[in-house]
Amino acid sequence: MRDDSIITDLFEGQLCSKIECQKCGYQSLTFDNFMDLSVQIPKKYISVGSVDVSDCVQSFTAKESMEKCGYKCEKCKAVDRMEKDITIFRFPTILVIHLKRFSRREKITTSVNIP
Repeated sequence: MRDDSIITDLFEGQLCSKIECQKCGYQSLTFDNFMDLSVQIPKKYISVGSVDVSDCVQSFTAKESMEKCGYKCEKCKAVDRMEKDITIFRFPTILVIHLKRFSRREKITTSVNIP
């Protein structure tokens, strides 16, 4: 009853962050709650002039290689041979997307198409 809120019921979603060791295949899963997604406009679309919001979200959830981060595998103790993957595990009823519109102190004027 204490943590019951209409705001959380409507706006809270959950992300699943998976870190996988490229050496032994061990996977570490972490779940994080969010109230909004803060996404960047992919660099390849900045000069084009327009981008779909789905491309921004796809860029946010794209796999990335973790190099020189110091992360150590819990199973084989390998360092810096990890791949990180973020997925939206549970969507909120109302999804709020925040667009990061600045890069190196300059405003990105690319228009964002929202279907």
